[in-house]
Amino acid sequence: MAGRRDILNEAQSEAEQKPEEGVSDVEEIESSTDSSSEEEGWVDDREQLTQRMPPELLERVDTVKDRLGMTRNGTINLLVEQGLDNWE
Repeated sequence: MAGRRDILNEAQSEAEQKPEEGVSDVEEIESSTDSSSEEEGWVDDREQLTQRMPPELLERVDTVKDRLGMTRNGTINLLVEQGLDNWE
């Protein structure tokens, strides 16, 4: 259960760090890969990946995202974690 709790905490912290209105996804990704975090004394040990999915599936993800008030990334992480937990 610790994994699910970590994902929820991560999603909450991401929601608090949402970019200003009008900032594109590309700008958000570029700013999130900024090395200044390493200079501040912490290292982000997560890996970034690019995921392709059918538009219908993405719409379902966005519906859950809106219901939970989370970022798309946090929602996808949560759904993957829940899916893996139920798979085993």
